[in-house]
Amino acid sequence: MDVLIGLYQDEDTHLWGFDIPALHIIGGACQTRDEAIEHAKEAIAFTLEERPDEPGCEVVAVAV
Repeated sequence: MDVLIGLYQDEDTHLWGFDIPALHIIGGACQTRDEAIEHAKEAIAFTLEERPDEPGCEVVAVAV
């Protein structure tokens, strides 16, 4: 599965940021483009690993 990541560099600070629209994630303040990509991957992994802990909630895994 591919997840689209938008990368951008701030014109004033020259720091890199990222946007992952499908997961509603925005991050930034990275020194390099590669660092922004790594932070984005970590954010995706963290978001997808979270499990709801609400009573009566059933969690299932599906392949996409």
